[in-house]
Amino acid sequence: MFVLLYSDILRVSITIALSDMPLANTMSSGRLMSVCLFAIFGRGWERIPNHLPANAGITSKDLLAFMLFWMIQFPLMFIHPRHMRYLYVFKAIYTPATLFGVLGWAVAKNGGSLGNITGLGKKHAEGSELAWGMVQAVNAVMAALCPILINTADVARYARRPSDTSWAQFGAILISKVGVMFIGCATTSAAAGPNVIGKVFWNVWDLYHAILTTYYSPSARAGMFFASTGMMCAVLATNVGTNSLPVGADITGIFPRWINIRRGQVLCALLAPLLVPWKIIANAQSFLAFLGSYTVMLMPICGIMVADYFLIRKGNIHVPSIYNASPDSIYMYYKGWNLRAIAAWVAGVALTIHGINGNLNPKKTSQASKNIYKLGFILSGLMGFLTYWALCVIWPVETAPKERSGTVLLFEELASSEGFFDGESVATITGRIEGEGDDITDNGSESVDVKEARVKEKGAGDYV
Repeated sequence: MFVLLYSDILRVSITIALSDMPLANTMSSGRLMSVCLFAIFGRGWERIPNHLPANAGITSKDLLAFMLFWMIQFPLMFIHPRHMRYLYVFKAIYTPATLFGVLGWAVAKNGGSLGNITGLGKKHAEGSELAWGMVQAVNAVMAALCPILINTADVARYARRPSDTSWAQFGAILISKVGVMFIGCATTSAAAGPNVIGKVFWNVWDLYHAILTTYYSPSARAGMFFASTGMMCAVLATNVGTNSLPVGADITGIFPRWINIRRGQVLCALLAPLLVPWKIIANAQSFLAFLGSYTVMLMPICGIMVADYFLIRKGNIHVPSIYNASPDSIYMYYKGWNLRAIAAWVAGVALTIHGINGNLNPKKTSQASKNIYKLGFILSGLMGFLTYWALCVIWPVETAPKERSGTVLLFEELASSEGFFDGESVATITGRIEGEGDDITDNGSESVDVKEARVKEKGAGDYV
């Protein structure tokens, strides 16, 4: 639950510099917006001339569609996540309906068959090639889950009880995600039938565009309009809830005096168009390379967090020390930097990062390097975990404040007291004695009791 400075900086750097999901998702929705506008304005939209060079990686009309979607998305960055629940509920109903609708249409057009799902690729893999292909697919899926593994606390802080997050994540990862993947493969397979489209597409916007072009009619235009808006609605909810919000929380952890979560979200949205996200989704190869980089960069952090919480600190977080910036604080380490964690992160990245070149220049990369990269999710996380644990064994970290040095805590012993030792409270952090003053003090600020109640009601931190 606590946030280390090194983790914040790495997460923000990876999130923004490596074009986090808000960028790729926003660009994907820009392409879907183009399909949506094609459905609205007809072939006139397709006749918009292109004034950009071929190496730009995007056409004039697609860039216009991207900016239109960005303009729709940007105001949502100013809305508190609690007020976005209506969007999530609407998306949870509307988007699946459109996905099943397109799937049903494709299956019906293909004579009631899903087609040959196993024959979608250009070649048929067998033996070790098939096994490593499956490993790479698992790695790509887990790469998409890496951000939420690291940023889950930024979103879970708004939950009312722990079970609200555990069961929701269980359903989302093991049911919803698998279901969406199946629908994508099934729709692609059915649409690839000779009586439907007769071609395989690796992304949804090209498939929707092909359907609209092949079956151009009022009904097709209406269908692709609703299908495209369903996907864009899902991306809006994802970008606001699980992509930009963690960026805002991370930047707040680095510059708390000047930036809060909302400003961090706005900054993330402003940077999105500047980092040419259309290069990321230019083709399947570049997109897989982008996804693979997530495991390389983020899984070592996940391994470090797991080792630190379960093995080193035994699930105990001392809340007053989080707000203590003195050199004696157990979370200050060396001038605010946890050098053990930095070393562990570098070790985890170094083990697998060389394999990225395998996606970009396969002929110039050894097979061993490619295979290590395909196992990046496991290897980078495990290396970060083991390295951090070993360094903490050699150079132990303090797990309790100086005045309680030597205290041996059971696993999550401080959880029952919300991270406080006996005799400590919010007043230990604010410096005010509990019960002192009225609801409003002489200088117009809230008393400790009122502030503590407000913090418990709204959650730790001030979103505004």
